[in-house]
Amino acid sequence: MSTSDGIYLGRCSSGDATSGAERSTLVLGPSRSGKTSSLIIPNLLITRMPSVITST
Repeated sequence: MSTSDGIYLGRCSSGDATSGAERSTLVLGPSRSGKTSSLIIPNLLITRMPSVITST
């Protein structure tokens, strides 16, 4: 998994799905659907970009 192209979002038929490196990314989903464990934490562990994470 590489974040050189931005935030890793998952896989699709044409390869890895990422957001742009200079783009904001909003993750929406119901409670306990794995947003933090499957997207946020893995990206924070490998990214070399500044990150601001909020939760409401």
